[in-house]
Amino acid sequence: MFQRQWFDASAQLGLSEQALEFEDALRSRAFYRSREIMMMALYDAKESDSRSGIDYWTRQGSRLHAILKLYHQPRRCLTVFFSDFWSGFIPEESSILELLRNSLNGYKLVVTERVTLADIVVSSCFGSSRINPNLPILASCLYLGENVRPSFTEYDFCLSFDEEEFCGRNVYTPLWYLRTDIFHCIGRNYEVIPCKVICKPRRLYKRQKPVVMIATNMTPQRLSFLELSRRHGISVECFGSSFRPVDSKIEKMKEYNYAVAFENSYHPGYVTEKVFDAYVSGAIPLYTGSNSSRCPFNLDKVIDMTPYLQAGALPERLVAGSVQDSNDDGDLNTGLVDFSALQGLDLQIRGSIASFFNWLPR
Repeated sequence: MFQRQWFDASAQLGLSEQALEFEDALRSRAFYRSREIMMMALYDAKESDSRSGIDYWTRQGSRLHAILKLYHQPRRCLTVFFSDFWSGFIPEESSILELLRNSLNGYKLVVTERVTLADIVVSSCFGSSRINPNLPILASCLYLGENVRPSFTEYDFCLSFDEEEFCGRNVYTPLWYLRTDIFHCIGRNYEVIPCKVICKPRRLYKRQKPVVMIATNMTPQRLSFLELSRRHGISVECFGSSFRPVDSKIEKMKEYNYAVAFENSYHPGYVTEKVFDAYVSGAIPLYTGSNSSRCPFNLDKVIDMTPYLQAGALPERLVAGSVQDSNDDGDLNTGLVDFSALQGLDLQIRGSIASFFNWLPR
């Protein structure tokens, strides 16, 4: 398991001392001081012939101009442009848009298809578009639904799996959270995770089929598990784009006792929807990956397969075809996540976004 790094870790101009001072001045609404910092930094970048520095501080100058214009020409409707998202992404039905709406109280956010009309730009990592630094954009946000480290050169703040706050510029926003029914938008390309289901205990019922794996990428861990299962005579039915596509992962998992929920890669805090989909289906999640310190899921509701794969073994209950072991409490005490922890995560995310946008007129 390894982390994927799609952005140059050394190119983090937004975390420089001047950039952080500029951002702090903005959030304090000390706009004259912000302008001083920006002009001095832009001068230094030109003197050193730093192309990236010139672009960064030119963009911050355009941004400051756009913010000040809001104070001189007040309006409560802001436009949002989405860029470089995955195929089939629908901005109007995005939980990211709803999250921004819920965080920026008093403002109406509408989607625009033209970046030249955008107040806020939200980009992801599935393309290589570059925003003109001269455009008067209030904020440039990077959303990372992949195991990729945040970047603060072309982006002002980030929503990512990374638990590191990066001096207040990154908001830990795991993918599974955005797929819960906290958000009321209808997603066509994913299944909604019901909060009531993942936060409540459940009973385990033995089903006719043993194990299912629904995956796109065949990682080394998944291949190792398939080989170990074959050796023990355990049937594992495989679905997904690499095998047989399914309309609903959760509905398919309902036919099985166990569901393979291996993450594609590892990084602290990198937890996708996989373990949650398996739990919602009623199957026992077989998990490899990280957990989150912000909103951890209960490890006793999953089987951590990492030590078994390292030892070249399988859990006894899986080999025996049982859905419970001798230490199992019947799944009647806790859910996959604690409801208060989920509420805390939601409030923390919205509060962090609102704090970043503190420079908006009230």
